[in-house]
Amino acid sequence: MQFSVPQFTEVEDKIIGPLTLRQFLILLAGAVIIFILFSVLGNLVVFLIISLPIAGFFLFAAFGTYNGKTLGDLMVTGASFFSDPTSYVFHKGSGSFAKVEKKTPKKEKEPSQDLSEEEKISRLHKLTYILNQDVKQEEQLLKDKYVHLK
Repeated sequence: MQFSVPQFTEVEDKIIGPLTLRQFLILLAGAVIIFILFSVLGNLVVFLIISLPIAGFFLFAAFGTYNGKTLGDLMVTGASFFSDPTSYVFHKGSGSFAKVEKKTPKKEKEPSQDLSEEEKISRLHKLTYILNQDVKQEEQLLKDKYVHLK
């Protein structure tokens, strides 16, 4: 049976003319903000000074990439960089840095803490019995299989 493999999975669909839905919504939000500024501000010079950086930001957000990442991806990466602190520790023998993540480990309650000594010993005996069973079976298989080698 032959299956068709989808191609161009990372390319967004062009929905509104040459724009994707994400690009259209970003440009629409920028146009609404600039229109509100135009209606609030009476002076054309002040409007242009304020609206040009806003228009540039929304154009970059819609079409721009930096190192192959969109603005949204960059914001997510930056937020994770500041929210998950890491430190690098130099190991003298290897001459390189190792990344050490500083995360608080979640302490989970161990089930063996609530058991009495008799229950712990009983569980230990059960585990020992299970492990010994496998060893005995392996020894028997080895003896049966390699009898002719002796």
